[in-house]
Amino acid sequence: MIRHALTKQARGFSNVETKAADTHSMKPIADDTDAVVRCRYGYRAGPSKEAGIRPASEQSIPPGSAVIQGKFFEKRNNEYLWHQERPDRTYTLLDETRYFYRGGAVNPLNLAYGAYPVYTHSAVDRSGSVVGGGLEEEEQARLDAILQVLSRPENAPYLEILNVLQQRILANMGPSVVDQFHKGAHIVFEDGGAVYHDIFRIAAHRGIAKLRKRSWWEYFTGAQIEPVPTNLSSSDSPRGPGVGSRRPEKRQTSHYERDVLPQLGIDLPGGLIGHILVGMVPNRRSQYGDSAGNTFIQTEQYGFKSFYDHRIGHGFGLFWNLAKGWQSGLAGHTKHSEKTGTEIREQDNRHRR
Repeated sequence: MIRHALTKQARGFSNVETKAADTHSMKPIADDTDAVVRCRYGYRAGPSKEAGIRPASEQSIPPGSAVIQGKFFEKRNNEYLWHQERPDRTYTLLDETRYFYRGGAVNPLNLAYGAYPVYTHSAVDRSGSVVGGGLEEEEQARLDAILQVLSRPENAPYLEILNVLQQRILANMGPSVVDQFHKGAHIVFEDGGAVYHDIFRIAAHRGIAKLRKRSWWEYFTGAQIEPVPTNLSSSDSPRGPGVGSRRPEKRQTSHYERDVLPQLGIDLPGGLIGHILVGMVPNRRSQYGDSAGNTFIQTEQYGFKSFYDHRIGHGFGLFWNLAKGWQSGLAGHTKHSEKTGTEIREQDNRHRR
């Protein structure tokens, strides 16, 4: 494998480094498996110094060398790595191609060799774009402060719920999606609603589910409230930490349309203002495709614990969503939203499992 790490920001070409050595035989000195050619300002490679490769020996690679006979590029964030072998099932095909040479498709070399497909090991969103990862320093500090509060013994149910969601994401989509989850990305599991019911069971068992009050008839007959999602009271009544219901028809959520089961709104405890939303994509395949009937989750910057959080905080979130398409989460902002077709779904990331 000859790996070309390439940036996509510019198409000019200069300042090329290499770890390759014996260029005529293409046998690397650094290790026994691959030679690394880093092209900082372009995404092409070729058989000569003119085409952008400057070997350590300062000798040009002979024309017709196997360097340009590879099968595909692998995209990792903003880098493109050249592979000569065929991609296996751990890759997914992206909706883009890459040429080796300057000048685009009209370049005779590109006409001769063609454009190569681009695959990735990385997680992708529904549009096929690679999911960026990593929290900024300020975002990581914000998340650490939240986790410190949730680590207190009295807040164990909330930490358990967060861990269930994080572990599922990490196992099936990877750490970059965990970061996006904390930033507020809309994430859809391929689970038939299993995670939704698991989260509710944890809330009911741990005593943080906000069940509705008994009716006069139930009080008179001694009937108890069954711990099921449809018996949850609204997230904003009573206000405070816990798991309540959020329904589109009551304008408590803008995600999807009315469904049989409510969405679960989890207001975090202590002095935290964050919120975790867990719901079911309505089981209408004609409308929601293969997302229908599955659990969706996302974190939100503000919840329903106070009038300010509910009315003012959510108002700010709506403003930024309309102005820049941002989703506001526990730790930061992201643009992965089902409203723009850029949500992150397990079914688009089967290559990650």
